[in-house]
Amino acid sequence: MKIKPEELYKLLYKYGIEFYTGVPDSTIKDFCFFLDSNLPKSKHIIAANEGNSIGIATGYHLSTGKIPLVYMQNSGFGNAINPITSLADKSVFSIPMLIMIGWRGEPETNDAIQHQKDGQIQISLIESLGIPYTILSNNSNNLEDQIDNSIKLAEEQSSPFFLLVRRNSFEKSRHKLAYPKIESDMSREYAISEIIKSIENDAAIISTTGKISRELYESRLKQGDDNHKDFRVIGSMGHASSISLGMSISNEKRKVYCIDGDGSIIMHMGALSVIGKYGSSNFRHILLNNFSHDSVGGQASSSDVIDFSILSRSLSYKSYYKIAKKSDFNDIFTEFISSPGPSFLEIVVTQGSRSDLSRPNISPIDNKKSFMEFFGD
Repeated sequence: MKIKPEELYKLLYKYGIEFYTGVPDSTIKDFCFFLDSNLPKSKHIIAANEGNSIGIATGYHLSTGKIPLVYMQNSGFGNAINPITSLADKSVFSIPMLIMIGWRGEPETNDAIQHQKDGQIQISLIESLGIPYTILSNNSNNLEDQIDNSIKLAEEQSSPFFLLVRRNSFEKSRHKLAYPKIESDMSREYAISEIIKSIENDAAIISTTGKISRELYESRLKQGDDNHKDFRVIGSMGHASSISLGMSISNEKRKVYCIDGDGSIIMHMGALSVIGKYGSSNFRHILLNNFSHDSVGGQASSSDVIDFSILSRSLSYKSYYKIAKKSDFNDIFTEFISSPGPSFLEIVVTQGSRSDLSRPNISPIDNKKSFMEFFGD
């Protein structure tokens, strides 16, 4: 038996939960789909990162006196620890909230390597914070008792309470997600394939976590290229651009291309100001923008309200370019790679990916070693 998203929502509503915020997660995506499809913006906010969602939830409680629910994947839990311990904790401002965490990498389950450490330490990490938790049950009778008890305890202690959710806990949710109209005839995979065809032969690529890195790996294989020129970030969402900066300043003779996603770039957008200040002429930042968190289910990001031309220039990137059509790719990309860096290119792409998209069969350690050998030549 699995949890019906609508049933869980009704239980939470019954016991006073009316507001939700968080970062989408594949483990709890069907519950996120239900929220997306049924709640107005005033009741559901997709946050930039997990710490941002704790702040939003705190503001909601301060203004209403009600308990909010925050959701996240455990790989992003680290982003939330600071505001949980220094803001919401009962020893500081004592903010009651439910925090739903998708438990990737649970011990004795198969999962991607980047989730294994988070999964192994999840329980001990929560216990070290001294905050109560429960693992959600799939049994409907037990589930209601858990929700009732968790909310009562959050109220009594005026403190956060964690709800851990195992993989495959939810039934699939029928949903209709609202996206901005995307005026592009390019898939993300097409754009990646064209990028690696067009850049310098000795250029390095740092790609963000999720489907971008997976599609980069497959595109290299299809073109008969060596994957040692790419550092494919797994986990560490939002940090690919910082890795790229650290790499680019140490060897200004080699071009460094950061391939980013909209959800990723928004998660730690402050890094762009550091790139603008310290980035050198060999830094190239490419955003593949499909206005969604595509790797975890396709929930909308907030990139539709961002003018990346104004943003990048205001943060001292030397130039900005945009591609939204295949017919424009070669001319604009050629101008982009010839411009002095740090420079910014936004490529608008469609949502979705192939159903048979694989994962790299090279370990992170081997990827690191082969990339370092290439970059150090």
